[in-house]
This record gives sequence, structure tokens and C-alpha cells, in this order.
Amino acid sequence: MSQKATNVIILTIAQGVNIVLGFLFTPYLVRTLDKNIYGTFSQVNLVADVVSLVFSIAIIQIAMMLFSNTNKRFEDSIKTVILFVLYGGILGAIFCIIFSFFAPSIFKNELLGMWLKLFSFSIIGSKLNLVLNQALIRINKTKFLMTLSVCSNFTKLSLALVALKVFQSVEMLLIVYALEPIISSIIQIALLKKTQPFNWAI
Repeated sequence: MSQKATNVIILTIAQGVNIVLGFLFTPYLVRTLDKNIYGTFSQVNLVADVVSLVFSIAIIQIAMMLFSNTNKRFEDSIKTVILFVLYGGILGAIFCIIFSFFAPSIFKNELLGMWLKLFSFSIIGSKLNLVLNQALIRINKTKFLMTLSVCSNFTKLSLALVALKVFQSVEMLLIVYALEPIISSIIQIALLKKTQPFNWAI
């Protein structure tokens, strides 16, 4: 079996496991949270997703093209993409914080402002995590990627369960959701540095 076929199978398994985990957790989240609270939680995620999309347009596709181009040095590609994503993520987080001051009056929801501030830094990690996934696929670390993806998702949902069941805190839930892609990205960068011993100074 070719390496590409193996990668596809491994990534499909990881995606399937994560879908099952999400399928098991989402009904609990809906039942546990008040309807208005769940609506606000969903709004926060939606706003963060839109801001993340605007400040990193097509970055995943760009990363895939750069990493698949054998004529371009992987070192140059990974540095360029990481720098672009970090700048976009920081700008997106700043925009999200600024928007959080106006969101409560726009959407008639006082909770939205505070929760957007808490969740804003997730924008830095969300796209970076996806880009680093492409980098790990490029260097044939798909098995590690599968393990990291499933373990980080399971840990995130376990901590989310603790946040709701033990502390009854949606704020803690948002922090858990925001930190997960950032921590995953740090682990991915650590592996890339270990396996790709070039000058990482940007």
C-alpha cells in the first residue's frame, strides 16, 4: 500500500473517532446548558470562526500547495506559513476583543462580550493547528498526528465535562476549548523542531 493511501486511512480513522466523541458529547452539552446559554455559546464559536476565516483566508490551501511543492524548500515553506498564520491569528484575536465591546448591544446579549474576550485567543491556535497538521503529513508523521488529534480531543471533552459537571462554568468550558488547539500546536512544533533540524529563527 502506498504512503498516500496509508495516510488517508489513518486520517479517516482519526476523523471518525473524533466525530464519535463529538456525537457523544454534544447531546450532553445541549441538555446541560440553558437554551439561552447554549445559544450564546454557539454565537461565540460562530463569531470566532468567522473572524478566524477572514484573517486567514485560504491559508490551509496555501499550506497544502507549498508543502506539496518538492521544488520549494520545506524549511522556507513552514516558516512562511507559520509567520502568516501567527500574524493573522494575533490580528484576529485583537479584532475579536475590540468587537466584544460592541457585540452585546448589537446582539442584545450581555454575556457575549465577556465570553468573546475569553475565547478570542482561540483564533491564534485554530488555524495554526490545521496548518501544522499539513506539515506533519508532509514529513510522514500521520500516525503521530492521529494519536495527537484523538488524545487532544478526548482530553478537551473530558475537561469540558469537568467544567460543566463539577464547576458549572461555561467560562471554564470556553477556556478549555480555546486552549486545546494552542497546546496541540505547541506539541506539533516541538515534534517538527526535533525531526527537522534546520534554523527555526524567523
